[in-house]
Amino acid sequence: MDQTIPEMFFSYKVTGGNKITGWEFTFTVTATDETSGMAYVEFYLNGLIQETVSGPGPDYHWIIKLPDGVNMTIKAIAYDIAGNFNSDEIDDPVRSSNNLIISKPRIDINNYQEFANPILKVVNNR
Repeated sequence: MDQTIPEMFFSYKVTGGNKITGWEFTFTVTATDETSGMAYVEFYLNGLIQETVSGPGPDYHWIIKLPDGVNMTIKAIAYDIAGNFNSDEIDDPVRSSNNLIISKPRIDINNYQEFANPILKVVNNR
């Protein structure tokens, strides 16, 4: 009988969005269990379940748009077929991603008037 917990690695990356509309994050759990195999991964936002991704893995993805300036914790629990589980969490991904977000090129809107087509120019951050 399998009594070992799955091995897991929990990561994320910013995959879109901006400060005004919110940042799109892709959370990824890579989980394996050599004895019984993987069953599913649950993703939680501030303790509330948001998504269950089922299948043999090893990669499980969850995409969500998160607002800027709000503290949150993302937790993932990986279950094997025998019911054993392992978990990990990421505290405040928006705030901890600020270096990544700020270092990307930003859009500078010149001559913008409400309801008019803005003239966009990509400017490198310096």
